[in-house]
Amino acid sequence: MPDESPPRGAARAGAGDVGECIAIHELRAMCNKVSRVDVKGTERQLQRPRYRIGAVARMTGISAHALRAWERRYGALNPDRAEGGGRLYSEADVARLRIIRQLLERGHAIGQLARVPADELQRLLAEQSGPLALALEPAAPPRALVRRLVSAVRHLALLEADQMLARAAIAFEPRRLTDEVVRPLLDEVSRRCRRGRLRVVHEQAAYSLLRGLFATVSRMHLPPKRANVALVATPDGERREWGALPLAFQGLVEGWRVLYLGPGLPSVDLAEAARTTGSTLVLVSVVDGDAQRTVAELRALARALPSDVELVATGPAAESAARALVGVRVISGAEELGQVFAAAKAARRRAS
Repeated sequence: MPDESPPRGAARAGAGDVGECIAIHELRAMCNKVSRVDVKGTERQLQRPRYRIGAVARMTGISAHALRAWERRYGALNPDRAEGGGRLYSEADVARLRIIRQLLERGHAIGQLARVPADELQRLLAEQSGPLALALEPAAPPRALVRRLVSAVRHLALLEADQMLARAAIAFEPRRLTDEVVRPLLDEVSRRCRRGRLRVVHEQAAYSLLRGLFATVSRMHLPPKRANVALVATPDGERREWGALPLAFQGLVEGWRVLYLGPGLPSVDLAEAARTTGSTLVLVSVVDGDAQRTVAELRALARALPSDVELVATGPAAESAARALVGVRVISGAEELGQVFAAAKAARRRAS
């Protein structure tokens, strides 16, 4: 008689098997329920406000100044508030800011990214070419950054220098960026040029990099719509931007809408630009140049400007000709420049 017992290892159907199937089904259902609870719990954890603005600045490499400005002007985030009124950010906020930072370093403007949903930001970042590791590097401390930038300028490694400056624009508030990066970089490049260690091409490369940085910072920290307007340039015959670029950056620091027009502008063109833009201040830098020509150019500009526009000049050549510059306010140093911006802003408020 053939053996009808099931093969070794085969399952035996019976009451015990049914009970095991029911238990397995219940276990799976319980696991699914726990999984759903875990997902919901994780989402709640991600959305829970926990980090103060200083911690978020350190975690994302974005300055607290930029975080406040993006919230106020663009609605990029809507953080909760602690009992004392301080901002509290969630894990989801931090993740969003990290993506925004990487996109900014790839050339996007904060105004374009501020209200984009997180999943769309991730998709946009995934489409960008180039290695992500570079964008995730923190900005170097200012002194080390200046050394690296000078080295990059010397080797004309302009893409590398531009990436370093892009990180610095996000990591440092405008005042620190101006005082600890822009001014020292220009001073060091100029010093090396005078000593013959760098050439004109290196100086022009530094100017080009800082013009790009100025445009980036201007987009990131837009002033109010009714902010006072200042024009910054060098007069006809002055090609060096060593003194003009810091003027433009400090104007941003002081909350002005600054139009940087570059080097070598004729007085008639500068005066027309002031009328067109409704400027309150025209700031010019004269580093080199013949004293007689400097006096002639600045006097012509003072005559051509509208009567309610103040002309301010700085730089060694302007200072040496100060006594002959009737109608021109000649200043020296960042502190005095800050006083000029504050006084002009107060005068405009009184007039309006």
